[in-house]
Amino acid sequence: MKTMTETINTHASETEFAGDTVVSIKAKKSRKRKKTKERFQLFPTIILVCMWIWCAYILFMTGWALLTACKSFVQYAEEPLALPNIVKYPLVNPDGSDGLPGILNVFTNFKAAAEYMAKSSAAKVNGKNITFWQMLMNSLLFCLGTPFFAVVMGLIYSYVAARYRDFKWVRFLFIFTILKQFIPSTENQGTSLYILKLFGLYDNMAGWWLWCCGPLGFFMMFYASWVGLPKEYAEAASIDGASQWQIFLKIMLPLNMVVPTITYFSSVIAHWTNYISPLIYLPSYPSIAFVAYKFQFDNNGSADVNYITIQLAALMLVSLPMVFPVLYMQKKMKNMKFNVVGIKG
Repeated sequence: MKTMTETINTHASETEFAGDTVVSIKAKKSRKRKKTKERFQLFPTIILVCMWIWCAYILFMTGWALLTACKSFVQYAEEPLALPNIVKYPLVNPDGSDGLPGILNVFTNFKAAAEYMAKSSAAKVNGKNITFWQMLMNSLLFCLGTPFFAVVMGLIYSYVAARYRDFKWVRFLFIFTILKQFIPSTENQGTSLYILKLFGLYDNMAGWWLWCCGPLGFFMMFYASWVGLPKEYAEAASIDGASQWQIFLKIMLPLNMVVPTITYFSSVIAHWTNYISPLIYLPSYPSIAFVAYKFQFDNNGSADVNYITIQLAALMLVSLPMVFPVLYMQKKMKNMKFNVVGIKG
């Protein structure tokens, strides 16, 4: 028969063994969790690698286009991937005369492209010449106004849906918005042109802005940003007597300025180089991008003006104004934070 001391020691040893077993089981589970986390990190790594490859491809093509714009067409035909060699292949003007002197010779194609775009005969509307400054104004009205009204209407539309998302009719908005995204844009161009002409909105900048006020393009993105904001601020303001319009403008909109700001500037950059929409819907408002598009069809009395080297120089000149907003907004975006838990800078 065991004594009391032996019984206590035996029970203590069993408890220690059980405790060690529990600790070992927990350690195994923690190791499994770490391995699981390591496995799940493979997917973002693949995405990151794909993004780096995509960025490297974009940078390579941009650098190749810039270098090609600094070459003569003869060098481009013989050495498409080589660096510009103005000693062996000096650049000449479209009329066959000598290009810029010295090291500035590499910018001869840019000079020819700028002169071509600056000519009043670069674009004609109803037989009338459109000057460069008129085309610049058309580009600014198109690229600044079109996304502005689309973003504003998208913000209001998505805010109402997020504010009353507990209602069943909001589900219909989701279904309608998602189905709208499946309709190819090329298939409804005929219908769009018919409606624009029917209501007098065709070939009218203000009518084009009104046509682009449809909020469905940015609905899902803006809706997700509104849902991520806390309701406490709106509820507190409502108790204090603020109207829904005041809550939207003075409280909720300042909290959610990151997403619409980034969306607007991204859309501005996309519309700056868009020549298809003005060509189809605004034929009386040719843009600078449309002039660059015309390079491949218009010889303007010279066989060299539509060479690929001068075309790329024109594209570089057209895209140059958008570099500065991108650099400026890059610094601003680094200081922006998504407001999902409270008021932040």
